[in-house]
Amino acid sequence: AVVSTQSTGKMMTEVDVPLGKLTNEKMRHLLLLKNSEKYIDRLTDSMHSQLRLCDKMEDSIEEMKQRISEAERTYEEGEPKMQRAIETTKLLKSCVETELSKKYKGRPVRIMGDINTL
Repeated sequence: AVVSTQSTGKMMTEVDVPLGKLTNEKMRHLLLLKNSEKYIDRLTDSMHSQLRLCDKMEDSIEEMKQRISEAERTYEEGEPKMQRAIETTKLLKSCVETELSKKYKGRPVRIMGDINTL
């Protein structure tokens, strides 16, 4: 019997589809699960390590939440003190400018620098 190129191609396609389904990654994993105890052990070890990692991450998240709330509390406690320090600094600056102005015969004196950015 003579087989044509078209029929051979059609047969190849008909064989390739089931062969592809049998050799895909999912099927390979299923066969390894069925036939290999070592593979199952590796998978369970991997899953256990991932569970431990998840637990560590959850603990880390809780710790970060606590740190954030502590930092917010510290900021809220320090904000009024900082405002008072800024007001006192501005008052002292104006007093120093006034005193220096008196020493220079009433000429205006302006202190320059980072103190003006408060």
